[in-house]
Amino acid sequence: MSRLGGLCPDSAGIPVGHGLCESFLENVTSPERPRPRLSASHAQSVGSDRADRTLADHSTKQALQAAPMKLYGHYISLTTLQVMALLAEKRSSAELALVDVFAGEQKLAAHLARHPFGYIPVLEDGGFTLYETHAILRYLDSRLPGPSHLPTDVHERARMDQWLCIEQNYLLPAAKKVMAREYAKMMKLADPGLALVEEGERELRVVIGEFADWIANRTYVAGDALSLADLCWLADLYKMSALPQMEAIFAGARVEAWWKPLTERTEWKRAVAELASYGPKSPSPP
Repeated sequence: MSRLGGLCPDSAGIPVGHGLCESFLENVTSPERPRPRLSASHAQSVGSDRADRTLADHSTKQALQAAPMKLYGHYISLTTLQVMALLAEKRSSAELALVDVFAGEQKLAAHLARHPFGYIPVLEDGGFTLYETHAILRYLDSRLPGPSHLPTDVHERARMDQWLCIEQNYLLPAAKKVMAREYAKMMKLADPGLALVEEGERELRVVIGEFADWIANRTYVAGDALSLADLCWLADLYKMSALPQMEAIFAGARVEAWWKPLTERTEWKRAVAELASYGPKSPSPP
């Protein structure tokens, strides 16, 4: 009896313990048992069918990838800006489908079908749907032509990943605490209290201070080229620093030497302008 026999699942329709499962596995895995040979005509037919299926699958994939990409997000969202920034760097674009987070659309069934946890952004690329910002960024960087924003050097890649983790695990949670009372007021929720905001401010100062120390004498976060870490941190700090609640925290951040050249890039300006175009329009002068 094959040692693999007990792993054959009941759901396969082959009763375990009656010899049928074990016999099947032995026929597949035993080297001393010759496998049945196909006739030349049968083999040619099978090969032709496989080639046709492969060609059809390839054509379908090409058609899906040729369709315009759609990004579900919001103009106020810093993670949406991160994706838009990478698209601009790649000289590409996606249709922005607004998800009204203020009205709670991200928690409705239509969006939950795209993102089961009810957040933005979500990317649709033909028949392929992907959520989680960093996963989307890595996918687009590999999927689209143009310079890569994923370092090839193992140490530089690890450093990029480190700062992406810091952004996700420390920077953004601290910022949410700082904005907790404003968010609760806007969404008509219970006031979480001043203590939570003050805790977030302390945490945010530590995180931004560490980043400022790291970037002080560097042009980029990881290595000698722009990476996903630069785009993520730039989008975060750009959005956060514009909020009145963050002004005091960013006053002595000491990141201007890194920040200024990046915000002057044509690609960055394009991403910011394109995202802003989906927001409220300023009233025309009389």
